[in-house]
Amino acid sequence: MVLLLLHHLPVAAQPQPIWKVTLNKKIVLTGSQYDDSTVNQVLVTKKDLTNNGLFKIEFVDKRISEPNGWIRTLALLESNQTEIAKKDSTAELAVPSKDLLKLLWLRKKLILYTWSAPPDPAIAAAIRIRRYRICDIILTD
Repeated sequence: MVLLLLHHLPVAAQPQPIWKVTLNKKIVLTGSQYDDSTVNQVLVTKKDLTNNGLFKIEFVDKRISEPNGWIRTLALLESNQTEIAKKDSTAELAVPSKDLLKLLWLRKKLILYTWSAPPDPAIAAAIRIRRYRICDIILTD
């Protein structure tokens, strides 16, 4: 009879993905908890977006389980899930502040998502790819 005592073995925790959101070179959000729309909010005003600055999202995923060669996508969507902007094969998305103001002017809120997919379209079609909500970008008065 073999008895295994696994609870004494050390377990290394996998690092969590993290992201940093900057507006005009100022960090406005750092996060690591997906889908938490109460914490992961970026509130911006018209004044914040009227200069020649940049709204930038940097995503870092150092998990061991992330398959090599998979394509990371960052996308801005409306509340009704209509895609506004998308960038594949990247861990960074940058939008000029003035362009972000134009996007937010009528919508008032955009949602930033990320997902990772295999490079082979046949494999991507056969598996379920989950989008992760990184943050909400909200235009305030």
